[in-house]
Amino acid sequence: MILLALQLLFAPVAASIAGVALWALYRHERMEDGQLVRTFVFFAVMVGMALYAAISSDSVRRRIDPQFRMISEIDAHPLYDTFQRLSPDEAKLLEELLTKEMSRGATLSEAMLRARAWLTAAGNHRIGFTDQTTRLNWGRVAVDSLKELRSRDTLLCQQMISGQKVDTQSLPQAFTEKNTAAFHSALIAVYEAADKGMRHELPREQAADFNATALEFRSIKAGLEREFGADIASFISSRERQDWPAAEERLCSARIAQLEAMLTRPKATAALLIDSALR
Repeated sequence: MILLALQLLFAPVAASIAGVALWALYRHERMEDGQLVRTFVFFAVMVGMALYAAISSDSVRRRIDPQFRMISEIDAHPLYDTFQRLSPDEAKLLEELLTKEMSRGATLSEAMLRARAWLTAAGNHRIGFTDQTTRLNWGRVAVDSLKELRSRDTLLCQQMISGQKVDTQSLPQAFTEKNTAAFHSALIAVYEAADKGMRHELPREQAADFNATALEFRSIKAGLEREFGADIASFISSRERQDWPAAEERLCSARIAQLEAMLTRPKATAALLIDSALR
């Protein structure tokens, strides 16, 4: 709105400034009409160019155009830049999520936190194409994130792991700046590695033995049953996520215990287990 008003006033303002400059410089001189017009037009053009350059500059537009300011902030974020380079369609969806929240008064940091569940799902969807080290790092960040959620809001933690609709308004208070930075860094690494993986540019790694991995999975599930009960162990171990019928703080602890147990296994096995659990 402000930018539109400035554009409408552009010609009158330029003419007014040119007129004042002409009067200030030549008020004691007598000029012919032709020379006066030419001098006025010269000043008007110069003032107009200066005003246009000022109005068009990014620094001014960020001050007077809220939409441009939001887009500029989003464009400068490393995570969005990664999406833009490697997954333009998802970048468009992320931009829509962020601008929607920012138009409601949220800062970019708050908007990113409110998009955390969506970003987590996007990362989980891609880890199958990454190398083992990237998968394990993603798994560790997942554990740290669930621990932070558990310490602040057990129900929100349950929503994140069970596929329930997440209260995004609560997410900005759920994670520390350190965790957020680690999450963004890990997600960027996931997208970078997945892009190379889909183009078959990752170095070859020793593959995990599927039978041995299945035995490890059953062993971890048995440990969950002993500590948390058969129902919770089955729910946590299932790939088909459904809403848990009631608030249950042990769900979050069980999920953390599961992922931590997976991360203790040999590298190749742990990477395959994390992939299976999160994707």
